[in-house]
Amino acid sequence: MVFKPPVFDDVHAATRTRKPVHQLSRSRTTNGVGERFNRTLKEQIIHGRTYRNRAELAAAVATFVETYNRDWRLEKLRYKSPLDARRDYQPSNQLAA
Repeated sequence: MVFKPPVFDDVHAATRTRKPVHQLSRSRTTNGVGERFNRTLKEQIIHGRTYRNRAELAAAVATFVETYNRDWRLEKLRYKSPLDARRDYQPSNQLAA
């Protein structure tokens, strides 16, 4: 028989009956946007390619991110690029990038 402290049993029992809480966003799809970007990044610059070193990979990622933000049209953003959607969302004096 394995000894389990009572605190562990209480915490474990409490987590079994609760549904996940999405405290940081109002939408459950928020993480999906990031996951989709990661998938696109891998499909476009990683799969099927070989990089000689980490610096070469970092340069490829930086180039892709710049192109993605400037030119990639996303359905979720009403077929605007991320940069255009950000410009439309924020006043011009608040743009940081």
